[in-house]
Amino acid sequence: MVSITDGGSTVYGSRIYSVGNSQILAADTPAGVPIYIEFGGGQQAWVDNVSVSSVPVTQGLNLANGNFSDTNGTTETGGGWLGGVPAGWSTTAQAGGYSILQSGGVNYANLNTLGRSTSGFTPLRQNLGTVSAVSDVTISFKATSLNANPYVLASAIYSTTDEVQPLGLFETPALIQGPATITYSARNVPAGTQLFVAFWTQDGFTPGITDVTVSTTASVSAGIALSSGAVLQIDPTQPVSSSLNFDFAPGSKIKVVGSSPPTGSAVRLLSTSGGVSGSPVLEAAVSGYELAQGGGNLLWLRKGLTIYNGDFQDTLGLTGPVGSWYGGVPIGWSGKNGDYSVYNWFSGNLGANLQTLGPVGGASFFTLYQSAGILDSAGTVTLTFDIINLGAAFNLGAAIYQAPAGGSPASTTTPWTPLATASYVLADVTGENGITKTFQALNVPANTPIAVAFWSPDPVLVDNVRVASAPPPTPQESYLASFGLSGTNLLGTADPDGDGMDNNAEFAFGTNPVSGASRAAMLSSGTGQIKLIYLQRKNGVTYTVKSLPDLTTPFDNGISVTPSLSADQANLPSSDYERYEATLRTDSSRGFLRVKAVLP
Repeated sequence: MVSITDGGSTVYGSRIYSVGNSQILAADTPAGVPIYIEFGGGQQAWVDNVSVSSVPVTQGLNLANGNFSDTNGTTETGGGWLGGVPAGWSTTAQAGGYSILQSGGVNYANLNTLGRSTSGFTPLRQNLGTVSAVSDVTISFKATSLNANPYVLASAIYSTTDEVQPLGLFETPALIQGPATITYSARNVPAGTQLFVAFWTQDGFTPGITDVTVSTTASVSAGIALSSGAVLQIDPTQPVSSSLNFDFAPGSKIKVVGSSPPTGSAVRLLSTSGGVSGSPVLEAAVSGYELAQGGGNLLWLRKGLTIYNGDFQDTLGLTGPVGSWYGGVPIGWSGKNGDYSVYNWFSGNLGANLQTLGPVGGASFFTLYQSAGILDSAGTVTLTFDIINLGAAFNLGAAIYQAPAGGSPASTTTPWTPLATASYVLADVTGENGITKTFQALNVPANTPIAVAFWSPDPVLVDNVRVASAPPPTPQESYLASFGLSGTNLLGTADPDGDGMDNNAEFAFGTNPVSGASRAAMLSSGTGQIKLIYLQRKNGVTYTVKSLPDLTTPFDNGISVTPSLSADQANLPSSDYERYEATLRTDSSRGFLRVKAVLP
């Protein structure tokens, strides 16, 4: 055992060494104190060539062997594993085998051995020295799993006078698997403060750390940078709420875990008062959901086109309330930040104040906006929202945008294309529920990224924002809608005019679905023949004409008759139809003609 002390109870550094030459013990010590070198051991041992030297600490702090490449005093246990405490570090945990893993030219300290907090607090620890001036002290390190399983870990900057309350603290907010770089700071550390850095993990996890650095040059917001292949595991029933910055490198992943599957169209996974950057992907598909990012500080799951926090009831990250008002930008949204941005307008119903979040004035154009996802198949996008007025008459604008990744409605580098816009100049809106407005973007191509936006110079609220998509109307729906039909009257089996022909037949034969006087076919007769005249659609419907000896013979037992295009093509319902004629000779017997239309 070799120790550097003050000759009393203060130990600046201590290690147990096995047999070997050129052993080194380094420790940070304060100025103006006596230094003692102490040797002891329970077995017969010899020491020789003892020397001592000092090196000034850079900026008052110094960290030794942050990459664990100094393996003096450790023992080889096989498979790239070393046993013992890394040089420059100390721990009260069991520091036997599997303390350091050498893999791919990198040395990792195994916190499962060196800093496992199962019985008491047993971190891997190092004395950083004394801060020479008031400083922001920043710690950075790389972490990974040493057994390909998820891990949790914690780290803290402590002072010698307060080892209960850390000056700076990092704790993983969720399970991580794979490489990540972690950074955090202790702010405004007083001059003369002696600091220690510590690392530990829970029982059952095996994180490794390396590339530990300490600096006093600049503080940073605490954060996790997940490298390619790293996985952040989150249970949507317990979404992560954090103050960290999360930076996801290309190829990093989110894994949705938990015993209960997600429910609802918008499921929050992670929110932070820091920020979320990069574009992680789902490690495994979640039935019906895709991973979405909103507002720069939110990760969530959504089904199809969806607005997160469209009712503005999620007040995470907002300040207040002060009276009925909240401040800040509602989570999931982007807008101009400020006070009086979210208002409790009736019995707990919250709405977004466009005068604060989406004003229009001068040369500036601010909007309250959100990405709604990507339209999977071509169709119609519908935006619905409620308006609540806080004053007299007001103006309000809204739009559905084709929104490329990044940027905003006012962006010049990634311009947004308006697919549909609406403006409202309305008098005072009174009552408990305000008024509901809806407008649509029609014939939107598949794979179009969709966003919605609102703006107003007046104190007007929007609430209950919803976005939905529907495939384009079928030819049959368009035909029926041209007669003013809607809702259930558009169903193929409906018979709005009650004439015994359902909408399928009305569409097939070009008749009027709201007039019982409209007929599917006409019959003309002449000497020795009868002629059936009817309309056919050019595409999408199959027609068969047959002759029958009587009306009791099944249609399929009839004799096929080939119709011909009529010379009369006047007064057609649209260019989608043509008039056809089928003729049957009746010189020696009577007969009947029938036409059958089959829709897909």
